[in-house]
Amino acid sequence: MTVHSLMLRSYDVCKGPIIDFADEYYFEAEEINLISGVVKPFQVWYSAEQNKTRVDLYDGTVSRYYYGIGDESYAEYNGDDEADTLIYMINPVYNEELENVSETCNVDKDKVDDVEFLPRLSDFKYQGSYVLNGRDVQEWVKPSRNSGAQKFDEELVLYEDDGIAIPIRHTIKKFSRRDGSPKAHIVINYYNYNKNISIEDLELPKGAECDTFDYDFHKAIKFLHPTIPSDVESAFKKYKKHHNRKYNDEEHETRRDIFKANWEFVNEHNSKSLGYVLEVNKFADKRDDELSYLTGIRSFGDEPIKSHKGPKRPIKTHKGSDGSPIKTRGGPDGPIKRSPYTEEELPENFDLRILGVVSPVKDQSHCGSCWAFAAAATLEGAIAYSNGGRILDLSEQSLIDCAWDYDCRGCQGSAAINTVFEFVENYGIPTDDEYGPYLEEVN
Repeated sequence: MTVHSLMLRSYDVCKGPIIDFADEYYFEAEEINLISGVVKPFQVWYSAEQNKTRVDLYDGTVSRYYYGIGDESYAEYNGDDEADTLIYMINPVYNEELENVSETCNVDKDKVDDVEFLPRLSDFKYQGSYVLNGRDVQEWVKPSRNSGAQKFDEELVLYEDDGIAIPIRHTIKKFSRRDGSPKAHIVINYYNYNKNISIEDLELPKGAECDTFDYDFHKAIKFLHPTIPSDVESAFKKYKKHHNRKYNDEEHETRRDIFKANWEFVNEHNSKSLGYVLEVNKFADKRDDELSYLTGIRSFGDEPIKSHKGPKRPIKTHKGSDGSPIKTRGGPDGPIKRSPYTEEELPENFDLRILGVVSPVKDQSHCGSCWAFAAAATLEGAIAYSNGGRILDLSEQSLIDCAWDYDCRGCQGSAAINTVFEFVENYGIPTDDEYGPYLEEVN
């Protein structure tokens, strides 16, 4: 690089070109997740004069039409003081053979900062220019920002054509503020840019009949996509209402970003057909480290037991609500005993699912009681295997309440899973019907 070019680059950084995106455009693009390898193609049409945007995903399989308040059709929906945009959502409908048999159209109303799909260039700072594939391009960088436990970096590469900014690439990186590890690396490549569009491209398909989008969270999320910013806002709004979440202004953006990342993880997993599916549940706005307490097998050392008040409970025979003793499956005369086989005698693989003796999945909720659920599920399978396939619903709550002398700490976890089985071997375990329902806390 010559001294002249270095001086020019330095001058460019200080001055910066006065450019912006066009008032009307069409482009094709692909969003690449460099961590997961997932590629999402999309197309965008935009007109500032019409105050409309159209976004198509996967060659038009999914479409979104954004109509701002300038559109006369807004008047019939103008019952929400906060909303200023109509969002028409067209999604495919599949039959059981996964054949696309029809489309559904729903209309939502929301507050959208700008119906333009491209990022605001005013949020970025010009860094200079260089040559890319034989073309002079400009580098723009958004100042790093911190959101909760993550740091965000963004870069925009574009070229100028008669004062108009033409996007080439948008890179978004997220890092852990704790250890600097990458959390997300998204690259959006733009191509086939055209500054002239047909107004007909922004019109809804002929004959489209759209219903009001007033579904609850679990129904609504089936029609929404984490790739589309307005869909993320709509899904997160419904998620907060469904789970009664309230955040302050600073936390809201962090929780929304975590929600989006978890939602993307669920969708990408389910698209792989691995034999089981995930869903967006009440933990979708939490980081992994915030949920580590739910995996409650850990070492306690001399850590005080905060949730256990008073002296340790004496471990006695379980009693029912009327005070009478409950017969438990354990103790010296019960069916739960140590295996007579040595480790070498056991088969390398043994799948209880094939025998139909695996109990249904249960929800431990916000209590760190996975140790109790793991123990109960193991025992349910073992008992079912020994009694001809009849699955009993054993009481996790009884273990949470009573196994404290065996290094178990209720909702704070257990020091080792083998101590739970020692407790059951000595004192047994009742069913839910005998002991009572799961309470998500120490009773």
